Amino acid sequence: MTENQPWNRDRAIREFVRLERMLREFVGSLVAHAQDAEDVFQEAAVVILRKGADVEEPARFPQWCRSVARNEARNYWRRRDRQKLELWEDFSRVVDQVYAEADSNLNEDERRRRLLDQCVRQLPGPSRRILKLFYVEGLDTNTLAKRLKRSGGAVRVALTRVRETVRQCVERTLNAGEGAHAQHD
Repeated sequence: MTENQPWNRDRAIREFVRLERMLREFVGSLVAHAQDAEDVFQEAAVVILRKGADVEEPARFPQWCRSVARNEARNYWRRRDRQKLELWEDFSRVVDQVYAEADSNLNEDERRRRLLDQCVRQLPGPSRRILKLFYVEGLDTNTLAKRLKRSGGAVRVALTRVRETVRQCVERTLNAGEGAHAQHD
């Protein structure tokens, strides 16, 4: 999620689209039959799209979406078989815990992406340019060498050095963050 955009209906819809696959899998793990799972997902999607912009903590939107989906699955099981509902409740808590752990991994991935972006922004202009040409524009080292009027070997060495600089920056920042967390724990 891009933190500097205001939370509104459009952003909620974009975030829902990004989470759709995970939510379908989540519902599929709670509802046995594929068609029933699809029906439950559709019910959840209606609620999420109708009320998503009202979420007070956008950072918790994935958890909120899962709770909506879980409630729709609970309604499905209530209608279907009250005796199995209690077993389903226990099972759904376990499934939700697994997905919550996946959320924290996603948050860690997002943190690493932000650190990577931050470290790349700290690079001098020519280093950022070579990364952009190689990774964003997809130029191979030979084409890159021609564009930069350098030898292929020089470009490969420059890429290696820039990658190493970025790697060290990310590690240094992560290690500094872990040290700060350890002091607060």
